[in-house]
Amino acid sequence: MIDGGGGSIVCVSTRAALRPFPGAAGYISSKAAVLAFVDALTPSTKPTACGPTRSCRSVIDTPANRASQPDADHSRWVTPEQIAGVIRFPLLG
Repeated sequence: MIDGGGGSIVCVSTRAALRPFPGAAGYISSKAAVLAFVDALTPSTKPTACGPTRSCRSVIDTPANRASQPDADHSRWVTPEQIAGVIRFPLLG
């Protein structure tokens, strides 16, 4: 990408990487590794983070998440389509 003049790498993680919970060690460890990867990038390749927007900091509205959190306010969750929009048009610095 550097030789080609630019590009984008989209990294997706989870709040659980920063605030782990029991029963998901593999999932949480892999998402923590994503955060460590981003932190380890050199300044010349450091990405622009999408920041604390609804698209970036929410529960993804999936059948599995609805089943595991039936009493949650699902109207506040982000849809897979909204996430796809952020990934398709990443914010560039």
